[in-house]
Amino acid sequence: MVKESHHLTRRISHNLSPYTIENDGLVEALHYFVKNNNQKDTLQFYTNIIDEKVALPLKISSILFCGMQELIQNALKHAKADQITVQIVKNNEEITLSVEDNGIGSTPTTLQNSSGIGALTKRINLIGGTLEIETSENLGTTIFIHLNLKK
Repeated sequence: MVKESHHLTRRISHNLSPYTIENDGLVEALHYFVKNNNQKDTLQFYTNIIDEKVALPLKISSILFCGMQELIQNALKHAKADQITVQIVKNNEEITLSVEDNGIGSTPTTLQNSSGIGALTKRINLIGGTLEIETSENLGTTIFIHLNLKK
């Protein structure tokens, strides 16, 4: 029991700390988060970024990381999915982060009106990004965060 408590405490502290972001970069921090929260083997992580240190200020990387944490936790908690895909892709001067699940889905209006997604949208907009939602009942949900790297 003590060993399990110690493991859980370490996992929580690593998930809350920007230490991994600061030392290893956003991509590696997300990969680490996915790996440590993949309790039922439902999470998969993909990236096309070879150099895991994306040149973003720590504040922006932290906002993106926290946003992705929230989206992943929401999918794990609410989607009733057996597959959740987390991606971070760089295409020219844009970075796109996404969380896609094959769960119960929702309606875009319902998700956009939720306080968590509303707060996340505001945080993403503050750093010059956009949040895009694709969802349908019984067809899963995909949420994208787009950020232009030139801004």
